[in-house]
Amino acid sequence: MTKPPLDNHGKLDKPLCRADSPTLLAEKPLLLNPEIDEPELHFVFLPNGEIKALSEKGQKTEQICKLNRFDLVLERKTKVDQFISKIRRLADYFIQGIINEDTLHYSLKLLFIDILKAQSPEQPYSQLAWFMFKKFEWFFLKPLGTKQQEVIRKAFQLFKQGKL
Repeated sequence: MTKPPLDNHGKLDKPLCRADSPTLLAEKPLLLNPEIDEPELHFVFLPNGEIKALSEKGQKTEQICKLNRFDLVLERKTKVDQFISKIRRLADYFIQGIINEDTLHYSLKLLFIDILKAQSPEQPYSQLAWFMFKKFEWFFLKPLGTKQQEVIRKAFQLFKQGKL
C-alpha cells in the first residue's frame, strides 16, 4: 500500500489502518507486531537475560531490533537476579528459623504479586515478567538448593491456588 486508505469522503479509513486489517495482514510482515502477535509463540526469555527466537518472525525481530544487545540483556538479567535474591533470602531465613511460616508466606505473597504487577503492559519488561511467572520453576527454583526449592515450590503452589 503506497497511499493511506481513504473512505468515500476522503478521510482516513481507520479500520483499514489497524494492524489486524486484512490488507495489512496480507503483507506477510517479517517482524512481530505486539498488537496482534503472541510474543510467547515467537520468543523465550531466558534466566540469563537473553531472548531465544522460536520462529523465523521471532528471529527477524530479535535481529533487527537487536533484542539481545548488552544493555537489554543486562537489565533483564538484573530483574531476574533481584527476584531470585529475595526468594533465596526468604527461604534461607525460614530454614534457619529467623522467620516463621506466616512471615515467609506473607513476604512471598507480596513478592509473587510484584511479579504479577510487572506483567502489566505499561511496565518495562512486562513480557519477561510473564515468562518469570509462567516458567517459575525454571527461573526461580532451579538456581536454589533442594531445601530452598521445597519451601518456595510449596508457597508458590499455595499462591496459585489462592491459599497464600
